[in-house]
Amino acid sequence: MKLKTLISLFILLSITATAQQVTLLEPITPLTSESDYFTMPKISPDGNNVIFGGKSHTGLYLIDFNGTDLIKLTDASAAGWNPQWAPLSNVIAIRVNDWSNDMRDKTNSIEVIELDGTVKNISGDKPSTSLPFWSDKGSTLAWFENDSLQFLKLSDNTDDILRYVKNNMIVVKSKTDVMTSEDEDNPEEKVFEPIKGEYLFVNWSPNGMRVAVQVLGKGIYVLDVQNNQVYEFGMGEYPDWINNDVLVCMDVKDDGSQITNGEILVMNYDGKLIKNITNDFNQPALYASASEDGKVVFQSLNGQIFKTTLSIQ
Repeated sequence: MKLKTLISLFILLSITATAQQVTLLEPITPLTSESDYFTMPKISPDGNNVIFGGKSHTGLYLIDFNGTDLIKLTDASAAGWNPQWAPLSNVIAIRVNDWSNDMRDKTNSIEVIELDGTVKNISGDKPSTSLPFWSDKGSTLAWFENDSLQFLKLSDNTDDILRYVKNNMIVVKSKTDVMTSEDEDNPEEKVFEPIKGEYLFVNWSPNGMRVAVQVLGKGIYVLDVQNNQVYEFGMGEYPDWINNDVLVCMDVKDDGSQITNGEILVMNYDGKLIKNITNDFNQPALYASASEDGKVVFQSLNGQIFKTTLSIQ
């Protein structure tokens, strides 16, 4: 009996020790005015700044996490759809839609924006491009033109890692100096398919050991690449990691024509709910983004940007 009691106590203590506890260090407060409409906020990796698009994802705006110094970086079409911070938080990559005067023809371009609003078109105008994506250390910015991988080398860091999605499979190139090769037998390339389906949003944990994937119609899955184990959430959209074990996502409900509810959830990597941080929020909450220091931003259904800071223990 004593042995069984000690074993049970050990298991209980182990579970308690590994459980994540989340508290709000500050209440959820608005970052932008209620009279403005913004979309899809993205907090910088260092937690200092936030970018977001305007209505219909047109334009891109920048504000610091304290809510001061709101500036417009660009008014380009589609610039606010899933913009990508560089790992060092010093520059932003976007995909822009360029329309002909009669609005019948569209081209894409990949642009890089500095925090002072300086814009550079690095791809030229192309019939179609993917969204841009950064290597882990920011030495390389890459994108697809049709199925062809294109890239811009910004520094000579050959130990950098490039991660991207192609044909609904996840590709990891362990050395960016060989990333021009897409041969199946490339020893520096690994391919993962955690679940079959159409991949909408893919986000890697800070240490690169786990990847969260939102699959169309199926919710979020997390692949642990060390043990090749897949965790099915059964719900959720738009995952973003806070640390290597915990992520935020949105859980949205609709009636077939409009959104009826949206919650921002803090989830463990294995799909267990830790905390609904918008449980007392008075309107649907969407598109959460998090930094490693626990800062979280999201948008309300009416286009206002909100922020909070979490403690995770």
